[in-house]
Amino acid sequence: MKKNFQFTIRLKLMTISFLLLTIPLVILGLLSYQKTTSSLNKLGETKLKNSVEMTIELIDALNKEVEKGTLSLEEAQEQVKVAILGEKNADGKRPINKNFDLGENGYIFIINQEGTFIGHPAVEGRESWNDEDSKGVKFIQKMIKTGNEGGGLTYYEWALPDNENRIEKKVAYSKTDPHWGWVVCAGTYLMDFN
Repeated sequence: MKKNFQFTIRLKLMTISFLLLTIPLVILGLLSYQKTTSSLNKLGETKLKNSVEMTIELIDALNKEVEKGTLSLEEAQEQVKVAILGEKNADGKRPINKNFDLGENGYIFIINQEGTFIGHPAVEGRESWNDEDSKGVKFIQKMIKTGNEGGGLTYYEWALPDNENRIEKKVAYSKTDPHWGWVVCAGTYLMDFN
């Protein structure tokens, strides 16, 4: 009986000790995970913003050449599209420029004020003003509005390119170029940041 009593007390002490060690470690792990996720998201959002700002600087430089008369507007605009994406293929698509590391699925694209993609890897020329995400958010309209207001982030949900049944959160930074009125955007899935 005395042995059973000692065994029970020992088991209880071990259980309490284990819990006293484990609970703080689990809490610390969860807090660290949340902090790391937040930091990675902020870093990714900064990458998106910097890519857009760099593209707008390129537009500014090429627009100066247009104003000098050394380039036509059409040539300058095509040079921007080639720089951020690549040459248009025979099927009308452009490759994603891998020199811009915006995550596995990230890329820069351009829409006009009416919501038409004028620089995009897959749907260039498509009108998208009324496109909605899985929750009914008209994200193209939000990107244009945000871009016209000085730039910022738009969050929405969209199917993965390789799995249309899997919806994930996306983020895009958009800003309107003052010369041509283009809304320059850089976007990717949040999962690419983490």
